[in-house]
Amino acid sequence: MIMKSDQFLVLVAVSIVIIGIWVIAPSSAQAKTSIPTITPTELTATAVSPTQINLSWNAPTQNYGKTIIGYKIEQRLSTGAFYTIIENTGSIITTHSMTGLTTGTTYAYRVSAVYSDYATTDPSNAASATPTPTSVPPPTPSSSSPITNVKFDFTPSDGTTLTAAILTQSDYQQLIVIKDPRSIISNVTQTTNTINNNLSGLLRYQTIHSKETIPTQQASNYTPSPANNTNNPSIGLLWGVATSVIAFGIIGIITWLVRTKIAKKISKEYYFTLEKFIEDGILHIRIRNSGQTIEDCIILCGGVTCVWTDTKIDKPRHVHEGSISVVRLPDGYENNPLISVKSGKKVLKKIQLDDMAHG
Repeated sequence: MIMKSDQFLVLVAVSIVIIGIWVIAPSSAQAKTSIPTITPTELTATAVSPTQINLSWNAPTQNYGKTIIGYKIEQRLSTGAFYTIIENTGSIITTHSMTGLTTGTTYAYRVSAVYSDYATTDPSNAASATPTPTSVPPPTPSSSSPITNVKFDFTPSDGTTLTAAILTQSDYQQLIVIKDPRSIISNVTQTTNTINNNLSGLLRYQTIHSKETIPTQQASNYTPSPANNTNNPSIGLLWGVATSVIAFGIIGIITWLVRTKIAKKISKEYYFTLEKFIEDGILHIRIRNSGQTIEDCIILCGGVTCVWTDTKIDKPRHVHEGSISVVRLPDGYENNPLISVKSGKKVLKKIQLDDMAHG
């Protein structure tokens, strides 16, 4: 039995819908990718003796092409404000031992990454511990089963290679499953070195360095037959095939537009840091923008708009990518006010003044 042309076209239409869903679906996996970290994270403090506390943290995963050369460590006693105790550890190792401490005193710490241009990130979370007479180091893992991470080179589809990435075994196994098939993993070895990346960071790197390709509409070899043969079932079948080929090309183009234009517009992200400093006896705040342009930006101290030092006004302005801008805090601001950065009506960041890094 030969299928009629209208029945065939209905079947083709259903097939196109299914193909469109299949093409668009992979973008949902990238939409769930977490935002990379721009400050040290998961800082922990452990009392290991009556006079020593060990610190451990994770390095930032988004450094905007800069190189980390060490970490700044700030300390706070049970009361009082944080103050810098180590300006730069001079090492990229994400652990440090604080010695010569007083037994029974509670110490709180936070760390900031130091870049090669000596700029610093915002501080990490705060972590505290209290050395006691009974403080002892945590149990040492058995030497028969050392913790082994995975070291490899990662090359997305545009050919930009991230060398010597180190992940945990768990993150590496997940990366193999969900990475873009066009991305290449090479020079894989096991290592006991400290991890320097995580799964979300590598997926973000892959997204930035993925080459987008526009599906090419396939050409049809169909040649119209004479009008007096249009009732031939074979001609109807050929017309259905030609229609499905054209429709598939249209679906591909629409999918590309959705994934590259609309999706990027919706998922716009901002990356910037804030630093406080004193000039001529007046407290200022410096904003370093390493991400996309922040439109109609203002900085609030409490509920008062800060004045831009270069224009002497407090009106909204664009803070462009790669730029550094400075505002002066208003006179008579309250103790430890809340500093807010806004783009139009959208609040991008909130931080207490005392928790802000020194520039």
